[in-house]
Amino acid sequence: MSEDTTLPQTGNKKSPLLIVMGIILVLLVALLGYKFIIKK
Repeated sequence: MSEDTTLPQTGNKKSPLLIVMGIILVLLVALLGYKFIIKK
């Protein structure tokens, strides 16, 4: 039972960081894409 409680805790701590990093990467790519489109 103890193992089941520790696994979700670590997952919950890591998941938000991965989600935030993914959102930041998507925003950066979108901004770069818009800049290139505007320049062209």
